[in-house]
Amino acid sequence: KSFRIGADISQKEMAAKLELSVPTYSNYENGYSEPPMEVIQKFCSIIGTPLYNFLKNKITHKALS
Repeated sequence: KSFRIGADISQKEMAAKLELSVPTYSNYENGYSEPPMEVIQKFCSIIGTPLYNFLKNKITHKALS
């Protein structure tokens, strides 16, 4: 979520860019389900961050939760 907000993209816009429904994207963002790696890679491409940075942040965030 923080990456999407930092890129100034709404959930609706991101879902459209990823070719997903808004509820599906929302479920990924809120941790109700895990997106496939292809979706994660496309997400990183859209927001302009390397996959490594995204995954590193995600792992660190989970460790602090």
